[in-house]
Amino acid sequence: MIPAQPITFFNTGIPVMLLALAAWVLPVMLGRGAGDQQALIKGIMASALVILAGGALIFAGLYSASGVPAFSSFADRPMAVSGYFARLSLIAGIIWGPVLALAWFVLAQGVERRKGEDRARRGSV
Repeated sequence: MIPAQPITFFNTGIPVMLLALAAWVLPVMLGRGAGDQQALIKGIMASALVILAGGALIFAGLYSASGVPAFSSFADRPMAVSGYFARLSLIAGIIWGPVLALAWFVLAQGVERRKGEDRARRGSV
């Protein structure tokens, strides 16, 4: 089993900041030109999955850098190890989750603004 590591700035603070940055940048990249809310939701969901997987990889890399055989443990028990690092990424979601929600809110307002501008141009307000 993989032993838990103590919380430090380098093994928790930096990864959480990187994930929070990704939670802002990815939805903007994937949902900027969305024409409707469904397309935006797909972009937000894809962003959340990428951030979750990226967070798991970041934490697995940090564990490996500290001497814990995280990647070699994956060969022995793939589901348990994947679940452990996905759980760490979800815990970091306390920070990146609200950032992702804020990005979603801002992008959703942009979708509605563009829809309103299109209706105004057509004269069907």
